[in-house]
Amino acid sequence: MPNARGLATAALFGVIISIVMGEFLPPPTGDLLVVVEATLLGLSFILIGPGGATYTAAVAGILLNIQFLSYGAYPLLLALLYGVLTDGFSIALGVRRAVGISSVRLAAALTLSSAITGPVAYYLTLPYVPNAPSDISFYELIIVIGVVSGAAAGFLAARLWERNLKSRFSSVQPRP
Repeated sequence: MPNARGLATAALFGVIISIVMGEFLPPPTGDLLVVVEATLLGLSFILIGPGGATYTAAVAGILLNIQFLSYGAYPLLLALLYGVLTDGFSIALGVRRAVGISSVRLAAALTLSSAITGPVAYYLTLPYVPNAPSDISFYELIIVIGVVSGAAAGFLAARLWERNLKSRFSSVQPRP
């Protein structure tokens, strides 16, 4: 369980995600900016530790659920899937190490979680979006956007951590 600072960080990142994904650019345009969400989930894992991305995704999912009531529980469930996959792959790939983080492993974790969550989200919401393209080329585009966004977000999150946040948060960073 994260401390109060970790929960505040997760809440702040969740609010930013919900603004970018819901208010600023509503679906499907906002979904193309998954790099913002992936970056913040990666930073949540780094700052809070295991479970950090899931906490952040839960906050974002709840806020997106409020914004898009017609989608039912899908925004919350998909956000939680993304957060759990990010945490799971980050733990499995050993992103956090004793001397810091591995940007390559973080990029791989975010790439895998984005590449899985994108198609799942697309096919679960397809029945609820009128006139949505359902051909295989659009499905392939979603996977490509997920892979590119996840990789870019992993390197961006690692760079933000190393260059800007590490010195400020290293004293509060949980042990690996």
